Amino acid sequence: MRVSIRVKFVLIILGLLLVTLGVNWALTLRRHESMERRITARQQELLHRELQRRALYIFSMLTANAESLAVDDYLTLNTFVRQAKEASPDVRYIHLVQNGKLVVPIPEDGVAPDYAPVEGLEAPDTGLAYQDHTAEDGEPMVVVAGPIVDRAANLRVGFAYVGFSSRKIVEELARTQVDFREAGARTRWEITALALGVLALGFVSSLLIVPLMIRPIRRLAASVRRVGEGDLEHRATRLSNDEVGDLADHFNDMVVNLKKAQEDRIEKERMKQEMEVAMEIQRSLFPQSVPKTPGFSCGAVYAAAREVGGDYYDFIHLDYDGESRLGIVVADVTGKGVGGAIMMAETRSVMRAQIQKAGTPAEALKLTNSVLLPDMQKGIMFVTMFYGMLDWRLARMEICNAGHNPTMVYRAARDGFEKITLRGKPLGVLQNDEFDKHIESAAVALDCGDILVQYTDGVGEAANAKEEAFGMDRFLSVIRKCRLSDAQVIADRVLDEIGAFAGGWPQSDDITVVIVKRA
Repeated sequence: MRVSIRVKFVLIILGLLLVTLGVNWALTLRRHESMERRITARQQELLHRELQRRALYIFSMLTANAESLAVDDYLTLNTFVRQAKEASPDVRYIHLVQNGKLVVPIPEDGVAPDYAPVEGLEAPDTGLAYQDHTAEDGEPMVVVAGPIVDRAANLRVGFAYVGFSSRKIVEELARTQVDFREAGARTRWEITALALGVLALGFVSSLLIVPLMIRPIRRLAASVRRVGEGDLEHRATRLSNDEVGDLADHFNDMVVNLKKAQEDRIEKERMKQEMEVAMEIQRSLFPQSVPKTPGFSCGAVYAAAREVGGDYYDFIHLDYDGESRLGIVVADVTGKGVGGAIMMAETRSVMRAQIQKAGTPAEALKLTNSVLLPDMQKGIMFVTMFYGMLDWRLARMEICNAGHNPTMVYRAARDGFEKITLRGKPLGVLQNDEFDKHIESAAVALDCGDILVQYTDGVGEAANAKEEAFGMDRFLSVIRKCRLSDAQVIADRVLDEIGAFAGGWPQSDDITVVIVKRA
């Protein structure tokens, strides 16, 4: 069952009022009961103190007449006892006992009987003892017992037992309790009436105030529905300078971020589609297999980065004057995504066409630059390229470099590497005359066990989570360790070592390695 926020607010307010009033009522009742007990106890204490004061007075008077008891002048004491009882109606009796005999009041037959005090009460040698007692007629009493001492002779001459009626004390306490309870009942009714009044006032107030409080929330809810229906241009209006107003501001920020996120999602979807197109283009451009060449083995590997880049390698069979050769291309096109892939495709097509016309690698690069230059966005896109032409009969490769990475050659005879750096500018940067001036080529002889290595920037720049670069030292060390293996095995091993080093960390640039090894 759906319950509106207005009803929830009203119920919460009423609940809080009920709890507050209930707790206050319970605490008031508890304080009242505690006060009743304290006042009753205090009044009872005061009444008993008054009784004690009167008992002390009677015993002090008896002590003053102790000499009469010492000389058996019972008539004097009998007169005192009668006068004391007449002066204090609540004194039921005063018994003077000597040697266990009741001597005052004087018995009618003149023979003092044995005296049996109230059960549980024994007169102390010093001080007074008190004992609650109920007389035979049901009268509540307090019996006080104590010694009678002749102070002149410092001699105890008997004991006195004084019986006080405590009816007045009991009745006074009962009246006090009744009055207090009646006052407490009136107070509780007044508190209850006040609580009900406050509760009613709170209920009415909540019905009037809650709608005003939740108005900004309702407006915000309407804004949420509108945005939920797709209107990302809508903004909520801040109606209060409190948390709800802050929520409206946060909601507006959220809508802005949501709109941006939607735009980003559309852009990512577009980029994803571009990536798929670029990857499809790239897959179609790479050789399906490495060629088999007499006396040589070739190998190549490629690994894409987070975004499809412009790395490209190719093996091209050439026929010059009836003599077969193998053209090897490794290139890196600037730009990512579809743009880079299209430029790579164009470069591949142009390069393959110009190689057939050119007699040397340098001439092939010059012709390729002249064709690509008009299509390049000056200063934005260019191509670095290595091109080598392998003559397996002469065991020699003529190489040329257009701004690409240096060529590394492992020399088996001396178990070391030779670095070959050639002059050359990237394709698509300089006009033909300037480009031709900078291009340089070289002939590289390959002896048995020698390994020619060409690669792109992504090899040395491959990084792990600690931002450590794989570097050329590790790269060349892997090749040296695998020097006795086939070219493709060496290339695969390089890629495995880079992957292990990176530990799954995404790379920012493509990785391409081409290996040519003389058997």
